[in-house]
Amino acid sequence: VLVETSEDRLESFKDQRPALEVPAEAQALTLAADMQKDHFYFSVYAHAVAPRRDWLVDYGTVQSWDELSALIFQTTYRKPDGQVLPVWRAAVDTGGGKGREEEETRTMQCYQWLLRQRPGVVSGVKGMSRARPGVFVHWSMLDKLPDGRQLKSGLRLYNLDTSAFKKLLFWRINEGSEEEPVLFHSQTSPDYFRQLLSEKLIRGKKGKEEWKRVQANHWLDCLVLH
Repeated sequence: VLVETSEDRLESFKDQRPALEVPAEAQALTLAADMQKDHFYFSVYAHAVAPRRDWLVDYGTVQSWDELSALIFQTTYRKPDGQVLPVWRAAVDTGGGKGREEEETRTMQCYQWLLRQRPGVVSGVKGMSRARPGVFVHWSMLDKLPDGRQLKSGLRLYNLDTSAFKKLLFWRINEGSEEEPVLFHSQTSPDYFRQLLSEKLIRGKKGKEEWKRVQANHWLDCLVLH
């Protein structure tokens, strides 16, 4: 094992905030969603820079595309002084097979949903099929849907080097915790922490680094998107 951490360590990064409260020094909120066959895992984080800090504000599951839209465009969160913040940017993982009852794939549903959203707020995201040295995010333009239908304006998709972002996250939780902390609200559950601990970086066959999943990892995937 090359990289891992413990639930006790994550527990030590809880602060005194209640769930849904935004820290006073936060500057923006982001939402990330991990798509499943018939629901979505989501989380909302608050962010500050100089120095960089990130705080868990909200997390959970929603069942429908309409609920996901409402989370992104209609939900607001408050600071202790009463200031209200909406979600500034959102990312949705576009990967997925067929839904439980639908004929079309969840990826197709996601593309169609993204095309209906307000431009510039929500991005479709997926993991890179092959890492590019020194490149952690790159975008590509989808000009037609998987069923062959052409898109008039195209759809921009962002490709992430998920391994690099997981390494950054675990560095921030371990030796980088004072320099760039990631903090959790006081009501964060053990189940949330278990999902953040769902993968370990190991040295596999022929010495190659790989992330090994040991349990459900949906909220870890969301944190990678943040």
